[in-house]
Amino acid sequence: MNVKQQPVSIKSGTALADLQPAIVDETPSVRNISSDVEATRRSNHEVPEFITDLVNGSHSSLSESFRRTLTDFLCSYEDVISKSENDLGLTDFIQIDT
Repeated sequence: MNVKQQPVSIKSGTALADLQPAIVDETPSVRNISSDVEATRRSNHEVPEFITDLVNGSHSSLSESFRRTLTDFLCSYEDVISKSENDLGLTDFIQIDT
């Protein structure tokens, strides 16, 4: 991902990352996240507005039960969800020599 305004050229054959094999677990399972994250929701007493907006913007076919589960799930990960377009930031840790 180029985070700068200027285009970047990369020479053919340049390694951009090291890939590792992934193992896909295809064991059928259903995990009920509601019980895991209900405590998080109860302890906060309030659902953050950005999560309410995300859930309200979801497809209208979702059941109320699923919306509660989705809300609980998002609340449990609210610290890693972007709250607005302005909180993503930039980094200068990576330099690509062209």
